[in-house]
Amino acid sequence: LYRELRLRYQPRTDDPAVDVARAFDRLEFLAEKAGAPRRPGETAREFAARVGGDGPDERARRLATLHERARYGGGVAAEEATEAVELADGLVADRPRID
Repeated sequence: LYRELRLRYQPRTDDPAVDVARAFDRLEFLAEKAGAPRRPGETAREFAARVGGDGPDERARRLATLHERARYGGGVAAEEATEAVELADGLVADRPRID
């Protein structure tokens, strides 16, 4: 229940890197619920390309890029964290309703 609630609403923090990580976690949870969990050893970029659907969905790819920058790069700014949360919000809103 807690994960489902966090999927629908992401409270913001004072740390942009934490916000981006949580937004990416939401993408991973969406994929898990759809039967396509992140595979062991799969990079964020590979995962986003696989679960982004036909295209693949540019939102998932952008979210993966922000996640990589926050985790492995020089960090992210507050504006990028806001973008990540908005991307995750859009992906959640557009998900097929199976519940």
